[in-house]
Amino acid sequence: MKDYIAGEARWQCPSQGADLPPTGAKCLILTTGGVCVVGAWGQGCVAWAPLPRMHDEVRNALDSAGSYAMNERIQKFMESCFDITVDHRGREECNTDYRGIEKFADLIIRECAELSTGNVKLLICNHFGFEP
Repeated sequence: MKDYIAGEARWQCPSQGADLPPTGAKCLILTTGGVCVVGAWGQGCVAWAPLPRMHDEVRNALDSAGSYAMNERIQKFMESCFDITVDHRGREECNTDYRGIEKFADLIIRECAELSTGNVKLLICNHFGFEP
């Protein structure tokens, strides 16, 4: 690669006195191999930088491109497990407790098992502790 675009963001290098990113926060990471990845700070990290902000124009472009399109079956599962509300910008938000998450996972796993046959179905059921 010959060219690149750099903006105002600067790498923060904790070994040179910069602060660490917040624990578990997703950010740009520069690894010891010189590779930039998105992730949380950990072993093998040299420097970090904040992620770009998600502006409405980008979110709208993603919506138009179908990037946020969801499988109808998954959406029905979500609606049965989560309290879905719409924020002041018209974006959907999902709220639930541990039981709702567990129910959602259970529905997806059972659906996958039902679509499978033979040994695959048995493996899925046994792995997740379901009766076939």
